[in-house]
Amino acid sequence: MQIFHAGSGKVICEPNLHEYYVSRLAPLGIEVIAGKTHLCSNYPYDIAYNIARVSNYALHKTSHTDGNILRLLSEEGIRIINVAQGYTKCAVCIVGENAVVTSDLGIAKALKGLDVEVLVIEKGDIKLEGMEYGFIGGTCGLIGPRLLAFCGNIEKHRDYKQIKAFAKRHNTDLISLCSGKLIDIGSIIPIKQEVIYWNNYQ
Repeated sequence: MQIFHAGSGKVICEPNLHEYYVSRLAPLGIEVIAGKTHLCSNYPYDIAYNIARVSNYALHKTSHTDGNILRLLSEEGIRIINVAQGYTKCAVCIVGENAVVTSDLGIAKALKGLDVEVLVIEKGDIKLEGMEYGFIGGTCGLIGPRLLAFCGNIEKHRDYKQIKAFAKRHNTDLISLCSGKLIDIGSIIPIKQEVIYWNNYQ
């Protein structure tokens, strides 16, 4: 909700949080750019940074996208697609460079005809405090090129078999980080990747 990972080692964040994110992310080699939009607690004034970047596309309710994000995406040649769903990042589970899972029919329709394969699942079956249900994209994130991690147990989701088969078709493995039903935490955004090698001497 507060930060957008633009790729190429850049993130754009809510201006009041710029100093905080610089202190945490700059030591990791991440360039932190302050956005223009100050967030409020109510929709749609809380969605400015909740953008889904899929392949060479960025999906969002563009009337409320942060201006600095729009500028950066345009400079990098990313096609910006307007959708009705403001919580776009939360609504889109990115399985691979050209593959997503969503329960939002508007997003699925917007991606139709593009080089992105979409698996549409049922709404619900995801916990979100204070709401009837959460979104699939808010439960997960790629933590490696071919490894999709979930907050909760993905096997407990009603559409698990379809999601697993879809991910397998795109050479992506699924991993559950905790037990119980999936929980919408706003999504998992990868910042740094470490590869650890060890030898088994037994």
